[in-house]
This record gives sequence, C-alpha cells and structure tokens, in this order.
Amino acid sequence: MNKPKPYKKATKSLLEIAWRLEAIRCFITNKKQSITKETARTASQINIYENQKIINALNYNFKTIKEAISNTSKFLLKVK
Repeated sequence: MNKPKPYKKATKSLLEIAWRLEAIRCFITNKKQSITKETARTASQINIYENQKIINALNYNFKTIKEAISNTSKFLLKVK
C-alpha cells in the first residue's frame, strides 16, 4: 500500500505501554482512544482457525492470504 514495512516489533509489553500512554493522552485532550486495553491485548494473541469443514461441506476454495492482501490493498488504494 505504498507504505514502508514496520521496523519495530509490537511486543506485548510495548502494546501495554502504548495503550496506557494513549489513555493519558486522550484524557488530557478529551479525544477517543485509538489503542485501547482490549485492542492491545487482542493484537498480541495468536488465533488459529480451521476451514476444512467449510471446504468439505460447501466444496469452497478460499483465496490465498497473498491474494486476499493484494485485493484488499488494491481496493483501499482506489477508495483513497
């Protein structure tokens, strides 16, 4: 999407610090938080999903992650 790759890994401890600093900033400026406690904790979780039942039941083929990212990026660049 014409953006540089992240150069620093968002570790669990960094995310914990980020949401706290964001909460303080938003308290002072009276604006809505962009990083909350919940979003920080969700970002550090690993979720694994199994799609084999859908593939078998509906004879459905999913797009690869590379295709999905490419299509989404192209769409978002057009929307801007």
